[in-house]
Amino acid sequence: LNEYDLYFDIDNLEYSYENSKYLFLADINNDKSKSETTNAEIQNLLENFNKRNFDREFFNGNYFVLIIDKETSEIFLFRDASGIKTGYYSKSNDYICIGTNQHQVAQNSNIKDFDEESIYQFLYLNYLFDGNSFYCNVNEVKAGAFIRFGKNFHIIDSSITNLNLPNKENSLSIQENIKLLRQKTVNVHKKLMGEDNIVLLSGGIDSAT
Repeated sequence: LNEYDLYFDIDNLEYSYENSKYLFLADINNDKSKSETTNAEIQNLLENFNKRNFDREFFNGNYFVLIIDKETSEIFLFRDASGIKTGYYSKSNDYICIGTNQHQVAQNSNIKDFDEESIYQFLYLNYLFDGNSFYCNVNEVKAGAFIRFGKNFHIIDSSITNLNLPNKENSLSIQENIKLLRQKTVNVHKKLMGEDNIVLLSGGIDSAT
């Protein structure tokens, strides 16, 4: 890169890709055996990449993606709108540390101070607000977020894409809805098939279906 040294742990990434202009790193839910198809998808995405253009259905809608423009040293982060994949970053004017695990980001950034407000929130509510973490100066990339970092790692552009949830019931019968739910479940997991793909069932109505 033009201005900064770059270090990354390739062993913890599902996919990495590089061309003359971009470096692409991602945590996604794709079977490793489909890597050739995935590389073709990534290549097509980068060829048409225009700073904010990112197909939200890419990688079956489950991803945390980091793209680095090697010419300008700009960094782009994208997280899926459903928030299935996690992403965190810590930064100063001299460095930025990005990862999928907040504890590793804090450790690699030498951050040892906990965020007191977040700790109390988790103790009382059992969750953290979107964008927070347990540590001072470790930020969660919000679900559906796009973030663009420029010089000295300042955020120069950002946006949030929300899930398009239906606001009214459909007119299908119970049996038709069951059939539709089954088909949607198959579609979601079609690209994920493999020995390490596990569907968690709660015992509720959807799981029973």
